[in-house]
Amino acid sequence: MTKKKEEGMSASSLEKRHRILRSVFKWAKKWRFIKENNMVDIPTPKVSRIRRTVYNKSELEAFFSSLLANEDILLRHKVIICIFLSAALRKGELLGLDMEEDIFIDDSYIIVRRSLQKTTSAGYKLKETKGGIERAVPLPAFVCSLLAEYQAERLHEKKMLGPSFKTIKDHNEIEVSLLFANADGTPFNPKTINQFWARHIENHGFKKNNDP
Repeated sequence: MTKKKEEGMSASSLEKRHRILRSVFKWAKKWRFIKENNMVDIPTPKVSRIRRTVYNKSELEAFFSSLLANEDILLRHKVIICIFLSAALRKGELLGLDMEEDIFIDDSYIIVRRSLQKTTSAGYKLKETKGGIERAVPLPAFVCSLLAEYQAERLHEKKMLGPSFKTIKDHNEIEVSLLFANADGTPFNPKTINQFWARHIENHGFKKNNDP
């Protein structure tokens, strides 16, 4: 366990492994595969609980106002932050949205069907959402207005690129044209959301520790 901690494994991952090993050794002794349960004397790794910072209503209103009024912030970034805050999506779910099939501007909602994940072995993959359940998520009118503008930009980029535009297959082998991606359709690194989020809250003096 100590070696894993030195290698950079998180405390929560160590705790999970410790719990699994305790269970394995417990049953191994019960079924008489081993004489002694050596895991009994190994203490559970401590996990630091992080208290999340929360915005109240007036702080959120100030945040949105500064965001929408800032002409230096890309439309794409404005839409991402607005959807993240108003719809409470995970980063992977946000980056897994299809620019056509998942967006319903006239009815003021989006459909969350998948989640974009960056893997070490296979690069970017579109997986099932946590729990494997699709869901409809309503959006405020001002967010739909921004989203409609951005969606039109993305559809134009796709049309202009033609065959050069890249799609990505999801867990059901369906071709997906990512809404939030590079101009040619290739996926964003999820860390980019954290970067421009951090820049905005720092520039305007908002509370920190609220990474998407």
